[in-house]
Amino acid sequence: MSAPVADANEVEVARVSELADGQIKAVDIDGLKLAVVRWDGEFFAVRDRCPHEASSLCFGVVGRSLTGDGSGVADLDGDRVVLICPWHRWEYDLRTGAGVRMTSVTVKTYPVEVRDDRVFVVLRPARAARSAGGAA
Repeated sequence: MSAPVADANEVEVARVSELADGQIKAVDIDGLKLAVVRWDGEFFAVRDRCPHEASSLCFGVVGRSLTGDGSGVADLDGDRVVLICPWHRWEYDLRTGAGVRMTSVTVKTYPVEVRDDRVFVVLRPARAARSAGGAA
């Protein structure tokens, strides 16, 4: 989907009803490619490029991260929602963008707002209004 930029700060990228839980939607905003994700009623947006080897994350999988204590027993991390790259299975936390196994490798995240049935991605913070003295 190519989303028109109506406001320099936010862009409507979907309707809430368009995305089922676990679904990833590819969005192109004037050349900026994003992966918009719905999980458990929450919406997330990340740059659609794995920093490991540049794969499109839109073809990945969304889910809970596996954790373990080194003894061979694994469990699901109930709090961490991850987007798993389709090429090499690198996992990225959708809330922070941090890599799960290598936290120094991150994917850019964007704030998401939902109003009525509309999903917006915030591209950059709104500028503060200038005061009478001209300072921002």
